[in-house]
Amino acid sequence: MVDKANGGMLFLDEIHRLPPEGQEMVFYFMDTGTYSRLGETERRRTASVLLVGATTENLESAMLKTFIRRIPIIIHLPTFERRSTQEKISLLKFLLNREAQRIQKPIRIDVEAMKALIGNTSFGNIGQMKSNVQLVCANGFLHCLHQDIIDIRFRDLPSEIKNGLFHLGARRDEMQQINDYLEDFLVIQPGGEPSPLQEDDQYEPTFNLYNIIEDKVTFMQDHGLSHEEITRFILLDISIHLNTFYMKFQNNAGMQENILKVVNEDILHFSQQMKKIVERELNHHLTERFLLAFSLHLTSFLARTENRHTALLPRIEHLLMNQGQEYQAAKIVKQHIEDKFGIDVPVVEEMYLTLLISSLLKTQQEERVAVLVVMHGSHTASSMASVAQKLLGEGNIDSIDMPLDISPKLVLDQMRQRIKELNCNKGMLLLVDMGSLNGFGDIIMQETGIQIRTLTMASTPTVIEAVRKSAVMGMELDDIYFSLCDFKGYGSYRKTTQQLDTSMLYQKVKAILCVCSTGQGTAEKLKTFVDGMLCNMERCDINVIAMPLNEVEIQRDLLLKRYEFIMSLGIADPRINAPFLPLETLFSSNGEAQFTLLVQTEPFTVGYSAACDGAQN
Repeated sequence: MVDKANGGMLFLDEIHRLPPEGQEMVFYFMDTGTYSRLGETERRRTASVLLVGATTENLESAMLKTFIRRIPIIIHLPTFERRSTQEKISLLKFLLNREAQRIQKPIRIDVEAMKALIGNTSFGNIGQMKSNVQLVCANGFLHCLHQDIIDIRFRDLPSEIKNGLFHLGARRDEMQQINDYLEDFLVIQPGGEPSPLQEDDQYEPTFNLYNIIEDKVTFMQDHGLSHEEITRFILLDISIHLNTFYMKFQNNAGMQENILKVVNEDILHFSQQMKKIVERELNHHLTERFLLAFSLHLTSFLARTENRHTALLPRIEHLLMNQGQEYQAAKIVKQHIEDKFGIDVPVVEEMYLTLLISSLLKTQQEERVAVLVVMHGSHTASSMASVAQKLLGEGNIDSIDMPLDISPKLVLDQMRQRIKELNCNKGMLLLVDMGSLNGFGDIIMQETGIQIRTLTMASTPTVIEAVRKSAVMGMELDDIYFSLCDFKGYGSYRKTTQQLDTSMLYQKVKAILCVCSTGQGTAEKLKTFVDGMLCNMERCDINVIAMPLNEVEIQRDLLLKRYEFIMSLGIADPRINAPFLPLETLFSSNGEAQFTLLVQTEPFTVGYSAACDGAQN
């Protein structure tokens, strides 16, 4: 990087992530202008580079004092909350101007709406203001589709944005300053020179929201939908488009923040490098699950090394057969670990790394049962599917709405097409409400050969359970179907004769199982993290058990007799007939919400023992 930046500028983002050794290398270059490449012993290379760093951390606590002293200019950029009222208004005007240019119409906004947008922007989160501005402008565009000006009024704002006015009300001085700066209405014209900030902005959606709105309004008008129905559907669609786009940035930030609760930054940074190396070696994209599993495993391995404790070599050589690519990747990773941390990595660790990589690849390639929701009504099915996806954050699910004026034949054709688009290799669960929809699954199954099970009179809880059992638990089609046949909603689960006697079920200890594929240290790290969440929920009645996956296989019968498992956590499903929460889901921004959901619904989870081998959760 230094060589490429010679004669120019090198920008180091999140510079506080540099370990002390890295900071020393940088300030040595700052002092002498010389550097060496990796593997070279002498600093013979020279470069002239302007160094610029950025960090969100406190410099005094995150950086070496010897490094800070060498930085001649330090600029502190205030958070959004600490910026002046005039600057906040200018930023809001800038964002409104961008939307006016996209629409090519003036935007008129009342002062109360502007206050709400400013007050709704949380600490330091300008991206939130951008998303809110796009949402209210899209709402205004929809209501003023055939008018020459887009009108945005406080009364038309979504309730969560309206709350921003009340947040701002607590800051009376700022409220008064906004009143002094602004008239009752502000009109933003679409003209003006484009800002250089707009170029190559990764936080800017690539789609034109207003074209999407116009196209969908035209389509739905042609199909005879009322103005009220069109408005309700489009507003939901706008929210999904924007939330989906901005969620990827929130998830990445939230996941890394959660990982850093159990591993240090140096380990995380190194794990990110190893992820790229393994991807390149295997020519295969790896999910965030690799980052989580590898960083936890490496942390526990280094701890064992410091304590001079070496893991015993189990009989796993036979498991490495046909793992040639993964084994070669593991050898490369092993060499990097030795170079980075200055330690000797034993052969057993090479084998563990091979198993870790191969098990992660296998998990990524696992398919799930598809879920298709088809209901009478203009938005019934899509609303149910949307709730399930938002709550669980994943799922091989789709939906088809059947307005009352659409013929059943047209819906059947839509289902045929939708099934082609879904991954139905493991079969499909069809959730319907009534009427002719009940028989469509059998028709399509005869035509395509795809295994289809149909559940009638489905409700929102049924859809959530179906997606949970498919996406989170990875259950088979028939297992999902039969477990839902008697499902009456949360709180009214009626047990069958195959299931455990209630007295037997509640004699067991409630537990959560944390598993890893290599050593117990990784699972222990998970246990500490989960214990903290349970403590916050005041659920001291739930035990957290940490165990390697191979030990679970050996002790499965004993574990199932002793414990009533609420869920399992880790990189691979231990198949204990309880919901499985993958690592990357747990550490994502909505991971805690999913964890809480599983804990709160645990009284309705049916236990398992050898006496009721067929019982399903």
